[in-house]
Amino acid sequence: MHKKYHIWTEGCQMNVADSQRVGSSLEHFGYTFTDIPDEADVIVLNTCVVRQSAEDKAIGRVSSLAPLKKKNPNLVINLMGCLVGVRGAEKLKARMPYVDVFSPPSDPGRHGPDSADADRLWAHEWQCDRLLAALDGLHGGQCL
Repeated sequence: MHKKYHIWTEGCQMNVADSQRVGSSLEHFGYTFTDIPDEADVIVLNTCVVRQSAEDKAIGRVSSLAPLKKKNPNLVINLMGCLVGVRGAEKLKARMPYVDVFSPPSDPGRHGPDSADADRLWAHEWQCDRLLAALDGLHGGQCL
């Protein structure tokens, strides 16, 4: 049986690009994409909080996953993006204990344009490492 992942993305082009990179990494490890969250072994929510309505939508979406996690404790939920960056992983973990991985957004411009590619690569690798570490822990050290 193939492992499946689902990604929900809100926000800017950077979020779209980050979600595509995470999806590519999961596919590299044998996961296939599904449009149906109930079928997924991994769910990634990439959030935007540029407006209150976007934050409310993100919180509503992640909260809607609590019953899925209760039904399937092996489901890995990764909350990433601006919600984590703005609200902080520790506060969110206390509020959302069913989320396994909290990944702040990548910020490729923080050191200037010359290092943007290196920053983007580092942020992507860091996000994927956190997600894959969670997968390893839930699947007995095996990502596949």
